[in-house]
Amino acid sequence: MIFGKWRWLYFLLTIFTHCVSHAQVPGYQGKRTGISLDANIAPAILYGISHDIWGPNFRSGINIERVLSRRFSMGLSGYYFQTRAAYFQPTSGIAGRVQNKAFATGIQIRNYRFWRRGNIAPIGPYQKLEVLYVYYQVSDSSRQFPPGGQEMLGRFHDLAITLTIGTQRILKGNFTYHYGIQTGTLLSLFNANFESSADPQHLGAARIIRNLSFTVNFGIGMLL
Repeated sequence: MIFGKWRWLYFLLTIFTHCVSHAQVPGYQGKRTGISLDANIAPAILYGISHDIWGPNFRSGINIERVLSRRFSMGLSGYYFQTRAAYFQPTSGIAGRVQNKAFATGIQIRNYRFWRRGNIAPIGPYQKLEVLYVYYQVSDSSRQFPPGGQEMLGRFHDLAITLTIGTQRILKGNFTYHYGIQTGTLLSLFNANFESSADPQHLGAARIIRNLSFTVNFGIGMLL
């Protein structure tokens, strides 16, 4: 009698429990925030041939990712990297090498291919679009750049944009790893000067563009 009176409530509770138990919550096992250490690397072949300075383009950083839905996530990023460049002033015959120290912070959005079975953010193939604020300083350890005698040649800033195509996987528990390829550039691309006779700002911008142009991206992290 009592059951018959409240059977409609029992029916609704049964349906509600069934729906909740089968709902797909964004993230992985309820974890929606990821933190990772990243690295980007590529050989500086073209630069080595033209200016006789060899070595890889390397960029290290940290990323924080927050899952928004089955398909999208957003995040913050920060990077540090150094580059070198050679200069030559044809009128005076002065030559030397400058060093770039660059810091970059930015925001990113990832688009996961959630329509593939099992690929729900933050797992599986993704495309990442990133906008960066880049601050860099150019110094001359040889102190030959005109007018001469100064080591610090200037501090500059710019905006950059990068596009990454990669994939992210889950290891045991909360640990993740990802890998992919990345391309990017400074927004002042057409103001950069790749000639060794350029001024420090344009020479520094050219080296940063080369560093961003094409790299292999990989990293490890954890989900919280």
